Amino acid sequence: MRTTRKRQALLDLIRAGAGDDGIYGLARVAGRPYRRVHDQVYRLAAEGLVRVEEGLRGRRACVRVAPVDGEPPLVFNRAWSRPSGGLPAETVIAQVLARPVFRDLLACVRHYGSDRVWRAYQAMLSEHELRPGAAEADRRMLTNIEVGRARAAKAH
Repeated sequence: MRTTRKRQALLDLIRAGAGDDGIYGLARVAGRPYRRVHDQVYRLAAEGLVRVEEGLRGRRACVRVAPVDGEPPLVFNRAWSRPSGGLPAETVIAQVLARPVFRDLLACVRHYGSDRVWRAYQAMLSEHELRPGAAEADRRMLTNIEVGRARAAKAH
């Protein structure tokens, strides 16, 4: 899809965190009509440039818009020798799986998706790249994340 000035401005706002307040908040910050921003956000999501996440803000339903590029915010920096980032997604996931911390694993699942993290886990397990303690902790944490997400989805 072609890049326009308004589309690029919307992407810049989303990368700056304006999408955390939902599409209404994003439209307000962009100074554009809600419907146009809504349509453009879903076009960006179809192109894989942003992620649209449904959730709650208080008692009201809210749609959060998050950028897909970049790495998830991790509690424990595993790539300290490359502070500028730029690591492939599989490398980031593998680093988190090798030294699991629940919040980092949750950040990876939210950022890359559950299926992708499970696939990386299974690949590392079949190649014997995980220590037994880390493999068990990963399995337990990933299962707990899935259960929690299923309960949250059922409650709403």
